[in-house]
Order: sequence, then structure tokens, then C-alpha cells
Amino acid sequence: LLVLVQQGSFQGLRQESKLLLVSTRTLKVQKAISLRGEFGFDAVSPDRKTVYVIEHRNSSNLNEYIVRAYDVPRGTLLARPIVAKDEGVSMAGYPIARATTTRGAWVYTLYWRGDGTTFVHALATAERRAVCLDLTWKTQNAWQSRLSLSPNGQKLFVRDQAGNLITAVSTPA
Repeated sequence: LLVLVQQGSFQGLRQESKLLLVSTRTLKVQKAISLRGEFGFDAVSPDRKTVYVIEHRNSSNLNEYIVRAYDVPRGTLLARPIVAKDEGVSMAGYPIARATTTRGAWVYTLYWRGDGTTFVHALATAERRAVCLDLTWKTQNAWQSRLSLSPNGQKLFVRDQAGNLITAVSTPA
């Protein structure tokens, strides 16, 4: 499944966001989705029944976001945000890098906060749940960082542009 998102105007929050779900086998549009507000794409569940979107609500802080789930068969955006236990509903950070398990059951996104702290948002796409992994690594230059998974998927590695290991963390999978 390929998800295409209409690009925003970069002049504030959109009133409406549009997504197209396209079959990678036939290249035919399977579904057109229209959501009220500013949304971007995040991930798809392995069964392709849930599309995860990032909702931006704060026009004065565009790196603040909420993860939401869209139920494809029902054609509805679920009201309850996907929130990690012990975390607030709204999160903030700049997405830097991503790693995904082979079948897409887990999607890991490295985020950098403007204050130099970093964290990984781990999304269990088949379960509609999230885990946040705060990293001890602090940097003012996270933009060249990369994520990778160990072959067994139990470790997540953060590396610099040259491939040198910065930090490693156990995955919740």
C-alpha cells in the first residue's frame, strides 16, 4: 500500500488534508481520504487496515504533534490518540530517521527536540499502541543520524553519518 499525501502550503495549518491509498500491485487508488485539519502520514499496519497519521494542531509550534489512527475499512479517524503510557497526548520533536521491522509491525522514528534531547517513538502498528524511548544521547546536530535494527529486531542502533555507533537501545518488540 502506498500512501500519498497532499503537500501543505507552509503558511499555517491547513483546514483539510487529503490522502490517497494506492495499491502497489495495480497502481489504482483504493481510497481517497479527506481529514479536517493538518495531517501528515506516519505508518500503515501490516494488514493495511489502519493508517497512522500525524496531526498538527498548534500553528505557533508545528513540531508539536498527536499520533492518530484512521480505520480504513470503517472510513473513520479514531477519536483516541495513540499515546505511549506515561506520556502526554501531545508530543513535540523533529523527525530525523526511521527504521521499520520487516513486516512493518513496529515503526521506530528518531526525534530530536530543539533543546538537544532525543527520543524514539516506537509504534506497534498492528496493536495501535506506542512506546517512547528516551535516549541519553544529547546533540545539537541530529540531522545526519540514522537508525537501524539488529537482525533479530531486539536492538535499535543510532549511528552518525559515517556509520559510527552513537547509542543503542533495546526495542519493546
